[in-house]
Amino acid sequence: MTKSLLAGAAFATAALLGTTAAQADDAGWYASLGGGVNWVDEVSGNGVSMDFEAGYTIVGAVGYAYADGEMGRFRAEGEISWTSNELDSATALGTTVSLGGELDQFGFMVQGLYDFLPDSGIRPYLGVGVGVVDGEVTATVAGVTLKSEGTNFAYRGLAGVGVALGDNATLDVGYRFTGVTSDENINNNAAVAQVRFNF
Repeated sequence: MTKSLLAGAAFATAALLGTTAAQADDAGWYASLGGGVNWVDEVSGNGVSMDFEAGYTIVGAVGYAYADGEMGRFRAEGEISWTSNELDSATALGTTVSLGGELDQFGFMVQGLYDFLPDSGIRPYLGVGVGVVDGEVTATVAGVTLKSEGTNFAYRGLAGVGVALGDNATLDVGYRFTGVTSDENINNNAAVAQVRFNF
């Protein structure tokens, strides 16, 4: 439902603009800031599986957009993010218990994206990224807090649409999958909205 609301907001914004302005096709630098909802798939390892509640993610990026070609344009960016999900429960030896705790992830990614539909006010995009995530998971059992942390390689796939808000601003709404290759692989699924400002 959250993903549908975010996507609907993007198209509603375009409608409110009346005549949709085309996104700038000149090369140049940009910065973006936004956030969204993050879901973590079940994390399993050493005979224990953990389930997490829906959480949040905050993202910021600086990048460079190349000039449009016949099919579209390429963008390259560096992004930092903070993601947090509360621990819901853990299962071991067939027994499930509710636990306190959380999974926090600080990430840095280098991403390449491609915007389709030159000279359009609504531009679909696809992207991939690689980087590192510094993660920490805590769990409280019988008043005792256990903690595990580490920095690991991460990879990402992105898809979404950019909606022009004027000559120098774009609303990006999309989905992203981020996989973290720790001993217990962590798979994140997020719906994110961010505003991109062209310099």
